[in-house]
Amino acid sequence: MSDRDHELRCRIALALSRKFQPVQVAALMERFGSIAAALKAAGKISKLPGMKSATMDSALKLVREIRDSEKPDAELAACKKSNTSLLMLGDEDYPPLLAHIHDPP
Repeated sequence: MSDRDHELRCRIALALSRKFQPVQVAALMERFGSIAAALKAAGKISKLPGMKSATMDSALKLVREIRDSEKPDAELAACKKSNTSLLMLGDEDYPPLLAHIHDPP
């Protein structure tokens, strides 16, 4: 699995967890550079905006469980079936102007 595919699975799992607000995702990305790296460092994350450490630990555990389940594969299959392309911030094809707005999708 490529690094991009692994990161995509991590981001899908993060979205499916419904535990993180955009400001918290941005904080993880800023600090670790990727959601995959944040999940590896989960025990070293002491604080996120608006989230207690105990809540954060259980939320990151849930994201790892979802990442390792079939759920990301099901989401990717649904995207493929509907001919939907997935872009992540940082992808070469990600719209440059969109990347520069506050809280890009």
